[in-house]
Amino acid sequence: MCENQEKNGIVQYLMLTFLIAWGIEAVIIAGERFEILTGVIGSTLIFLLIGLGAGFAPAYAVCILLKKQRKIHGLKDILRLTLQPVMIIGGGIEEFGWRGFLQPQMEKKFPFAISALIVGVIWGCWHLPLWLVQTSNQSSMHFLSFLCYCITFSFVLGLLYRLTRSTLACIMLHAWGNTLQSMFTRSTLIDPVSVKTAAIWGTEILIVILVSFLIDRLQKVENSYE
Repeated sequence: MCENQEKNGIVQYLMLTFLIAWGIEAVIIAGERFEILTGVIGSTLIFLLIGLGAGFAPAYAVCILLKKQRKIHGLKDILRLTLQPVMIIGGGIEEFGWRGFLQPQMEKKFPFAISALIVGVIWGCWHLPLWLVQTSNQSSMHFLSFLCYCITFSFVLGLLYRLTRSTLACIMLHAWGNTLQSMFTRSTLIDPVSVKTAAIWGTEILIVILVSFLIDRLQKVENSYE
């Protein structure tokens, strides 16, 4: 019974996250195509819809599930959960759903590396409609390069959450990663993945897997002494 509830929770989370984000992005795409969202006002609305709408979709989805499960009560609890880190720049608020909910749920079924890979692929594909939004950053990027970046970053963020059990820490690293991407690494996402970039990202993943393996070994040793 408990396993079915966890599976249903994952499915419901993904459905809500994609429905909210892709629904909002569909409105933006239609607004651009029909030249409704144009000019300064249109650009401002697009920025708000992506930032506070689609970007918050993972957090909104978790809040809906927690409300349904009666783990939070009323608007006050929802606002506390979703808006507490709202001042953090860079869209990291979505970590409330990806690493705060989906990663731990996946690790109940799969090893850490497989869970991080699955979450990374889902996370990257979740951004797909942004390639149809003319004013989005993703519209100028190579999707496979972006997907590989998401997978790599998923491993790093997944390990951070495993070490700290802090969603806020993941939000901050995500925001910082977005900042670095805008300043230094965006050029690597415009073109197909180069051998050098693949080697760097592959090394990151291997290091994360190694650290995760060492954590598991240490936990087993500690448990054997209890």
